[in-house]
Amino acid sequence: LESHLAKRPHLVEKEKELNELAHKVTDALQDHLGEGAMGVSFGIGEEKSQDDDDIDGTKKKKKPLAWAKLAEILTCLHSRDLLPPTLSKEDVEQVNKHVAWRWFENLSHPVLAKSAMWKFANKMVEDMEHKVECVKREDECTGEEHIEEPLLCIYSAHDSTLIGLLCVLQLEQPESWPEYGSYLKAELIQEEKDGDSKEVLQHWVRFSLNGQVLRSTWTNEPADMVPLSKLSEMIHSEHDIYCEHTGSKLFTWKNGALVHTKSQ
Repeated sequence: LESHLAKRPHLVEKEKELNELAHKVTDALQDHLGEGAMGVSFGIGEEKSQDDDDIDGTKKKKKPLAWAKLAEILTCLHSRDLLPPTLSKEDVEQVNKHVAWRWFENLSHPVLAKSAMWKFANKMVEDMEHKVECVKREDECTGEEHIEEPLLCIYSAHDSTLIGLLCVLQLEQPESWPEYGSYLKAELIQEEKDGDSKEVLQHWVRFSLNGQVLRSTWTNEPADMVPLSKLSEMIHSEHDIYCEHTGSKLFTWKNGALVHTKSQ
């Protein structure tokens, strides 16, 4: 699936544009690389990094390091003022910006986003739905004992996990890769009818990254909050990917699982 999506024309064209930068940075980092570094790759769409002959038709150079790896190494070296003399802060920013763009472009497709992050996102939504039910039972309780549910749930994850969550939750995307220590907050908000009745009208979810509210694109118009019911509906929706040439179905996302329906 990742390989299929990475072949989209606009991604291939972008790789051509930045191929020289990838080689420049890779060459500059040679003294910092351990044995076997070239044989390891990681990141969305980079498990099988392309050789140069895949990009321009003629094999001229050894393939550069995967973009995710370049960004990781540069960020660490730059934070310690250990960048090679041939590289600048601008190079670091350009690589990091491209990595974020590359991940967002791939994970913006709902099939890949759900394949990568559905279990986590579904857990978050289920926890919110469970909290709503618990509060409802407490309000209806007539003195019976009940288990108090936590008001705050904390999940610890990697920076790349945040990228995946932003995509699967269809939130606004930052221009650069989230910094170390970044946090995504999901607030469950109860809307009540005006007056003394305290009648619950609806439950909303508001997301923010490092304190900045991210608008959701689940609705027709980007909004600061999305109804919990709508979020749940979209998390469980099904998706297909079809071959552009034959029209045959290649991949299906259904019932929380990815199905490869036809050989590419």
